[in-house]
Amino acid sequence: MDAISLLRTQFQTATKYFEAAMADVSSQMAHQVPPGKAHTIAGYYAHYVVLTDMMVNAMLKGGAPLFASAWAGKTGMSEPLPNFDADWAKNHADWARSVQLDLPAMRAYAQAVYASADEYLATLTPEALDQPVNMFGSEENLGVAISTFIIMHISNGNGEIAAIKGILGATGYAEG
Repeated sequence: MDAISLLRTQFQTATKYFEAAMADVSSQMAHQVPPGKAHTIAGYYAHYVVLTDMMVNAMLKGGAPLFASAWAGKTGMSEPLPNFDADWAKNHADWARSVQLDLPAMRAYAQAVYASADEYLATLTPEALDQPVNMFGSEENLGVAISTFIIMHISNGNGEIAAIKGILGATGYAEG
């Protein structure tokens, strides 16, 4: 298996498990604020989908993210992810505990994000994976950036959503 096929398979597997964790999440469960400082499931879900869109479509492809172009006004989010600025951490935490999602609309947007990302990955060559890219102020080679900032990020989101589901009395990880 070549490196591009491996990254595509890892991405497809990560998003499959991420969506499986969300499959039985009701709107009520998604918006229930858990104890402590954790975000809602809705906040986590939106965070991971929107950042995947931003990283692939804006940072790596150099275009507009889907939420600002083809999917503008159709993502199902009550408000956009806060801008990356000096107050981002506080603003993001507040947003992630209060954002409201239309889950069917958000799931449809997520599928469009995943398709766009997979289409991008399919265009890459093994040589391209060694090219430097800037990801949030850190220069990495493209292969490491995809693996760390996209694939691992989504997998981390799966764990966070599973943990909150467990706290709320549901089965965290999808069974099977």
